[in-house]
Amino acid sequence: ACGGAASGPHLGKLPPAGVPANGAALSAPKVVDFPYFSLYNLLVRRRVSVFLGESRHQLDAKNRLRVPAKFRSELGGKYVVTVGSNECLCVYAYDKFADYVAKLESIPSFDLQAQRSIRKILSLASEVEPDEQGRFILPANLKDFAKIDKNIVINGAGSKVEIWSEEKWDSYSAIENFDQELAEIGTKYGV
Repeated sequence: ACGGAASGPHLGKLPPAGVPANGAALSAPKVVDFPYFSLYNLLVRRRVSVFLGESRHQLDAKNRLRVPAKFRSELGGKYVVTVGSNECLCVYAYDKFADYVAKLESIPSFDLQAQRSIRKILSLASEVEPDEQGRFILPANLKDFAKIDKNIVINGAGSKVEIWSEEKWDSYSAIENFDQELAEIGTKYGV
């Protein structure tokens, strides 16, 4: 009947809140840690260096450039500078360059087009040690490759730092329809 007491083996008095019908106590929900999906874990716990930002500088009379302080601590006391795409230079922390070389060496030697680029990257690479002020002399062959006269732009580029001729950077980075390019990247790479 309506409103009467429930009867039968499966019906009756409801258990208190937080206790399932079988009488066992509920345990606290498990917290799942997703170490590879957390930006904090990627950047701090795993010590992944991410270089960000842009700085404009000039070479001095001795062809020295000053690495911005925000990049120096992550790059360490010794760097490798080499050629990159679009006539820029790439700066790697010395120990991170070894990882980059390992990736390059994994490319089959019979891929002749790739080997040509790899040879250029490695043959023009230069180890540099900055002075106390974070300056190092830019080797002439790298300066010529990047068409650097005096004014430079130093960019954070994720796992590396890039050095550009200011004129080249301003031309390269002048994107007329950034939203369209960003949408294409998102569609193509799922970003």
